[in-house]
Amino acid sequence: MTEQPAAPLADDDRLDVVEALEVAGWIGDDEYPLSILRRNGATFGASGNGGSSLTGPSGWTAEFPADMPAVVIVAACLAAAT
Repeated sequence: MTEQPAAPLADDDRLDVVEALEVAGWIGDDEYPLSILRRNGATFGASGNGGSSLTGPSGWTAEFPADMPAVVIVAACLAAAT
């Protein structure tokens, strides 16, 4: 059996990430509430190509490719904001 590559994050998956972060207390940006969210100095940003990034409170950045599972992105964001 060959392993199939993961599908890129669909808009629904990205929305799942945003909704999970909002439930956890992340606040959407005034201009881009569905693309940029912040909490405790951490910033999550979703790009138009399905990828996303997380910048930690101390300035480090993690890039998530479009095929990264939403649960991994949410877990990383929650850890960064604690």
